[in-house]
Amino acid sequence: METTITRKSNAKNIEAKIRNGIQAHSAIRIAQAIGVNPSQITRWQSEDGIIPKMAKLLDCIGYDSPKQDLVITNISGEEI
Repeated sequence: METTITRKSNAKNIEAKIRNGIQAHSAIRIAQAIGVNPSQITRWQSEDGIIPKMAKLLDCIGYDSPKQDLVITNISGEEI
């Protein structure tokens, strides 16, 4: 028997958080803080830029997801 695990992608939500954070804090201030030209921040946000790719990476590794690794078997409620 083959088991398939599917999960909903959260990459677009992560990307939106990053973009909202940039907008809230100003691309110019962020660029100054990390030592790049403000135009670099704009390039990062393009469709093929690093921000969409980073959002996919963070989603893939579960960075923004709650941990759900607890499995309890053969234990009664009183034992827990």
